[in-house]
Amino acid sequence: MNMKTGRDAVMDDILTLIGSYAFPIVMCVAFFWYITVKDKSHKEEVQTLDSQHQETYKELRETIARNTEALNNMNLIITKLVERMDK
Repeated sequence: MNMKTGRDAVMDDILTLIGSYAFPIVMCVAFFWYITVKDKSHKEEVQTLDSQHQETYKELRETIARNTEALNNMNLIITKLVERMDK
């Protein structure tokens, strides 16, 4: 019969608590760190993509404006040609 009393019992209880809860606590801290790092990386990536998309949208708006101007000019030329042909 080996019954632990006093200090040994308390130490066994402490070791049991550490053994039971240390791994989950360490893993929670590790996952928190991982998520924090990934979140920061994701935010930077989104900001980079957003700035690239802003440049692309600006170029598209400029291209559409130039194409609209070209179509308007062609429409004007066609109108003048039709007027000349009707004379």
